[in-house]
Amino acid sequence: MSMPAELTTPTEKLEFLGFTSFPEDAVSRKLGQNPAQILKGMRYELDSIANRLLISRTAELFKAEREKQWPNCFHLSQASAAVFMTMLQDVSGREELVMEALNALEQKFKTEGTTHLGAEASNEALFSIATIKKAFSLLPIVIHVPPPAGKEDYEKKKTSECTSYLLWWQLHIDALRLCVQREYRISPEVLEELTEGLRAALTTYACLREAVEYRGLTGADARRYSDLPDVDWDDEDRMLANS
Repeated sequence: MSMPAELTTPTEKLEFLGFTSFPEDAVSRKLGQNPAQILKGMRYELDSIANRLLISRTAELFKAEREKQWPNCFHLSQASAAVFMTMLQDVSGREELVMEALNALEQKFKTEGTTHLGAEASNEALFSIATIKKAFSLLPIVIHVPPPAGKEDYEKKKTSECTSYLLWWQLHIDALRLCVQREYRISPEVLEELTEGLRAALTTYACLREAVEYRGLTGADARRYSDLPDVDWDDEDRMLANS
């Protein structure tokens, strides 16, 4: 899977979180009512973007609409991340809420995905969520351990790549979530494009894995990295993740 180069948006900040698919009660509990309402509004806008993609009848129409909507999606997702990071300063609290959101998303596809998407697409969604979970387990290490001397410029480049691929994954998983949630029937061509977009999860993981490796971590951080749960990748996926 290769995201078009023209859709990669430069950013120098590695986002801790780029999506707003939170259980609403968890958001209110962690952030309070006002920030929760702000994030809810952003989620509504992102769902509106996803909805525009889902009504496409062909792959070509889907791709054209996706390219048109991508800048709005990117900036809305960054804005939601800024709200989240500003209102929840505690890193462990962020990690907890992110994993709660991913677990809820995972459960949605486990219980309803096959019915509305078919087994193959539902399994692709679950695989991508497992990969993003593994990627997010690395993110605090990358944020809090500086890169070695001489790697700063390279890391800025990889930060842009990682953030763009994470948000690219978000756009596609949110569209599939909406499809399940609202019981939409979509074009097989569009479904294929959506599941292809989920492979951005592998590139997100690969970027973060590389950043951890060139930090040469030792001790507790190294153990945390080596003890991450495995994801059931096939040979093609493993090659992409390790590229």
